Amino acid sequence: MSLDVLALEFTDMQLKYSKEISAFLDRASAFGQDRILIYLYKENDHILVGDLTNELQMSTGRIANILKELERKGYILRIQQREDKRKYEVCLTKSGENYSRELYADMVANHRALMEQLGETDGEQLLKLSEKVLRFRKTMVCK
Repeated sequence: MSLDVLALEFTDMQLKYSKEISAFLDRASAFGQDRILIYLYKENDHILVGDLTNELQMSTGRIANILKELERKGYILRIQQREDKRKYEVCLTKSGENYSRELYADMVANHRALMEQLGETDGEQLLKLSEKVLRFRKTMVCK
């Protein structure tokens, strides 16, 4: 199949199934608060708010709002640095750690179900293609 035909078919598939694709990605991915909680859980350490912003490629305003809400829920602590009072570190509370562990386990279970459906060979191919798409995305220039 030519690249033009492949591009056309892929575009048509995305248009036809955009709701289903979005629903699947929403269920299998982490956004907003969940993304931050899982990141903190995986890091298993204190992290500077600025580093969190850079790592997750989110705006400082968005991060600040999410952290305020997570702190209100009792999932994180924000700790002002002694050396530089403008900087804060973030860490999970015990409640936040437990909740994050559940979020991460659910996410892994969703991906495990997908891999079972695909089988080992296609699952490995999906992983390789996903990495390739992400590398390509970084080279794209928005027009």
